[in-house]
Amino acid sequence: MDMVDKELARELRDKIEKDTITVDDIPKYLTVIKEVAKESEEIQDEIDGWVKSVQFKVKDKLDAWISFDNGEVEVKTGLKENADVTLEMDEETAVGLFSGKVDGASAYMAGRLKVNGPLPDAIKFNMVSQIIRDELQD
Repeated sequence: MDMVDKELARELRDKIEKDTITVDDIPKYLTVIKEVAKESEEIQDEIDGWVKSVQFKVKDKLDAWISFDNGEVEVKTGLKENADVTLEMDEETAVGLFSGKVDGASAYMAGRLKVNGPLPDAIKFNMVSQIIRDELQD
């Protein structure tokens, strides 16, 4: 993580380890994905050829999105018009998913995570998120 804001990455790593990450940290987490994607061969391999946008809707708390376009990543808060997949969840589920404490498939099966759009895209984002958590540990 040479060019990634090391302070931001360290802050997120510490919050994940101490279980103090909040929904307000999700935009920072998405920003770290964007930055790490520029440098990580593993992330580039995962998103190569993937042209999709993922909208996150955390009930009454946050709307944010991330888009992938052949290795380029864009992140914003708010709503993305025509997102390819929308992930809707409550705050507890969102924090658990981004910290890795909640399994996406389990949350989906339990009805805590609603996926509007192609399920494989939600699964791919989950893989990217896992790679990021692994990178933060390095």
